[in-house]
Amino acid sequence: MNPTVELASGIHRGRFLGRANRELGLPDSLCRLWEQVLREAIASRGEVGFAFRFDGPNGARSFLGRYVPELDPEGRVASVLGIGVDITERRALQEQLLATAAQEQRRIAQDLHDDVGQGLTGAALMADAMVQALAAQGRPEAGRAARLLDLLGGLQQRVRVLCRGLMMVEIDSGRLMSALTDLADKVDAMDGIRCTFECPDPMAVADPRTATYLFRIAQEAVSNAMKHGGAQAVCIGLRRQDRGIRLEIRDDGRGFPPSSRLREGMGLKIMRYRAESIGGMLEIRPARGGGSKVACQIESGNGGGSTHHAGHDD
Repeated sequence: MNPTVELASGIHRGRFLGRANRELGLPDSLCRLWEQVLREAIASRGEVGFAFRFDGPNGARSFLGRYVPELDPEGRVASVLGIGVDITERRALQEQLLATAAQEQRRIAQDLHDDVGQGLTGAALMADAMVQALAAQGRPEAGRAARLLDLLGGLQQRVRVLCRGLMMVEIDSGRLMSALTDLADKVDAMDGIRCTFECPDPMAVADPRTATYLFRIAQEAVSNAMKHGGAQAVCIGLRRQDRGIRLEIRDDGRGFPPSSRLREGMGLKIMRYRAESIGGMLEIRPARGGGSKVACQIESGNGGGSTHHAGHDD
């Protein structure tokens, strides 16, 4: 135990020795979480990460934790190392970054709508007049002008889609399922892309901010799968598990190289920031059989999240 644990819990480190968490009077919800994660680490004989919030006498603190099993020569679990990192200040900085990014996205969306969008509308009106004039004269150029008008219409639609994507509208707590369904339907309507949404049991996310950030994580993951992974099939999954709600996006694209985390772009970083700011941990790894998997699990009860770390999806 170190001074950080003492400060957060208000319990002297000497009292931790030889006592279980429940004997120290720690919150029952956290004790259940830690016990469940510990069992998972022992059963998998692999590292398990989780996030949790602790409301102690010195205020609320946010932590990222890990249980790391240590194996004996026969491969049995001899002991488990527990590690916790206080990320309270980091989370506050992430919130500032996300707020700044959202503000900049709104500005760009407004500029696209007011400048580019209006410019395209004017050009489309001129092209339409040109088509009608050339057609009235029986000129062969009328066909090319009509194709130009179609091209401008497609660009207008693309600008509208970009503006909607940049303007982060808050999703109501009960609308996450319908928002993800709409996202899958819109992607599925694109040529060459098959996108589905799976949610075995209807569910609602109580916090609108959590629902909004989960949607944005799904949106970014789908976009990455199409733009960078070359995916032809994407599946968005939302399901309730023993430890909370899990969002998962799988694709059949090229996947992530093993060293990809060292050179993550801003999109992946912002996905991680969003996950951590709602008490989750983002999991990005190759999927078994090819492609990639992006997942975010939100713990029920305490606002934390969890993930297994492994080489491939099971």
